[in-house]
Amino acid sequence: MFSNLVPVKMREELAQRIRIERENKNMSRKAMASELGIANSTYSNIERAKASITVERLQLIAKILGLSVIDFFPKEKRTYLVEDPDTAATNEKIRQLENTVYEIKRTVQYENLRNRKK
Repeated sequence: MFSNLVPVKMREELAQRIRIERENKNMSRKAMASELGIANSTYSNIERAKASITVERLQLIAKILGLSVIDFFPKEKRTYLVEDPDTAATNEKIRQLENTVYEIKRTVQYENLRNRKK
């Protein structure tokens, strides 16, 4: 599990940044838990660094918030990443496309649920 591989201090910092980013998007814990398909208490434990988090779940949280996983880590700790302007532009385009695909999937799911109720 991710939490077992990461020092407690770093887990706590990551959990705090996830919470801050969620709040910056004016999203409730309950709404985030619903988007992730997990219990509110489980998500609350993630934000309090009491539960483990998989890389996949972290990626999904980032996508829901319109971010990249790297955005959860402080810039001063990203020194190992070297991006030239072309790579940065490409990464931004990829992020935008991923967000568009995510929104399309959400819309399709909503429409499917709406059509079932008719």
